[in-house]
Amino acid sequence: MLPILIGITALSVAACGSSPTASNSAQSGSAGTTSAAAPTTSGSSHAQKGGAKDHAAGLISSVTGSTMTVSDNNATSTISFSSTTRISEMTPAALTDVAVGSCVAVRPARDSTPAPDGSLSAATILVSTPKDGQCFANARPAGGSPTDAPPGGRPGQHGVRGTVASVGANTLAVTPAGGGAPTTVGISSTTTYAKRAPAGVEAIAQGKCVTARGTKDAGGTLQADMIGLRPADNGNCSPMHH
Repeated sequence: MLPILIGITALSVAACGSSPTASNSAQSGSAGTTSAAAPTTSGSSHAQKGGAKDHAAGLISSVTGSTMTVSDNNATSTISFSSTTRISEMTPAALTDVAVGSCVAVRPARDSTPAPDGSLSAATILVSTPKDGQCFANARPAGGSPTDAPPGGRPGQHGVRGTVASVGANTLAVTPAGGGAPTTVGISSTTTYAKRAPAGVEAIAQGKCVTARGTKDAGGTLQADMIGLRPADNGNCSPMHH
């Protein structure tokens, strides 16, 4: 299941609409301290064009206090987090986790063609809770691309993100973020599900996969303002796509 969900994992950081701030009390070291001080950041963190935020991703190899070491393709990054870091975690889910009012990001099967009416068949569905009563508040209307990466674009083309309007035995109706008519989403026994929920710093632990966004300081440590966690697949983290 986990490899299928990799394509929507970046959304758990890029569209972190429901992640709270971490608690001050948890910051002081409840994140499962393991090895000694982390090494200097290397090539797995990079800045986007135009002065956007820096990113780092990979497998958490150690956690010490409010700093973690992340390994990716034989390189290491150092990521620091604090009480203001927004943290979420992705875990496996089921259709029973999808309810009217839930936020969903639906991705169709690779190379699938949407129906003439815009309906699509779901390969994966990522479920999250609304923030302030809204899902994906920064998305543009359905005719244009949303601001925060796939799944996005026109419903049925790359998938659809929005609010669940109804749940049936074999279909969902999803009102696209930004407005537009509901999109019919077909579900089947092969559809896989994951859910993204707010988490505290105690969820940051050795052996999990992480994607972090923030700003690197002068020493090369990424000062994270957003962190997304997910289970590793047999000790590995597949590449992320921002």
